[in-house]
Amino acid sequence: MPELAYSGREVDCIIGNRMAVEIKSTEQAQHKHLKGLKALKQEMGDTIEKYILVSRDTVQKDVDGITMIYWQDFIRELWERF
Repeated sequence: MPELAYSGREVDCIIGNRMAVEIKSTEQAQHKHLKGLKALKQEMGDTIEKYILVSRDTVQKDVDGITMIYWQDFIRELWERF
């Protein structure tokens, strides 16, 4: 996998080339929470399969190719996948 230095931003977790995950404790996920994921997605593109923002917001949204998902749904989907 290529070096992950991208625009000085960071994300919380990268699982191989499968997913990049940012975790926020907010109950209302907003576009500002996507900065690190957007920077990584711009640099890495489809090299990483999924870009995900996990939070306490119960409304799932897709914004610019990034999935914003409730933390319990994320854990359930992750458990089913592996």
